[in-house]
Amino acid sequence: MKLKLCGIRNKAMVTFCQDQKVDFVGFNFISTSKRRISPNFIHQIPKNFYPQKVALFRDQSLSEIEAIIKQFPVEIIQLHGQESPDFCQSVKTIFSNQIKVFKAFCLTSAFDINHLKNYQGKTDLWLFDGAIPGQGKAINEDSAKVLQQVIAFSEKQNIPYAIAGGINIHNIQAFKSRYAQAAFLDLASGIEKDGKFDRLTAQRLVKIVHQQ
Repeated sequence: MKLKLCGIRNKAMVTFCQDQKVDFVGFNFISTSKRRISPNFIHQIPKNFYPQKVALFRDQSLSEIEAIIKQFPVEIIQLHGQESPDFCQSVKTIFSNQIKVFKAFCLTSAFDINHLKNYQGKTDLWLFDGAIPGQGKAINEDSAKVLQQVIAFSEKQNIPYAIAGGINIHNIQAFKSRYAQAAFLDLASGIEKDGKFDRLTAQRLVKIVHQQ
């Protein structure tokens, strides 16, 4: 199974992800996020950086996304807001389909699975997250049934999906076993202690996810 670490925002985290061969790393450009970085952070990333770089946006304009990506080249753009299917397609078109587009969906018990159908062919992967992204809130019991439904739909349509929301050192093995078909597990707060990057915890998480 693969792993994505989000909220990379300092040199120590960059070095860790490189040394540990983390599969995907998320760089946050959402204005309201405590993990937000500036495009100038690109100078902290080595040219031979191993992980695939993912730029996170939420309900930002096409022009803003394009301006940031020109300064901060990435392999993947992750849209984490209310972006429409047409907006997702526009992002792919702007970058000539050379950058993959991941679309995140915050799952609640009221989530309509039919909503996903509109994104088919306009995104490359679906990320199923808890109701409050980035806060370490797991997909709760009320939404667990919905999660199983969207996973079943994704697998039936042969669409890659990933899981986020409240994944940490205490439950990572259970997530790995339960969602073995997921493209990757996605963590942000799970590698932090008191809001700061915790190298030891992150190292243990990487080992668990990458071991066969």
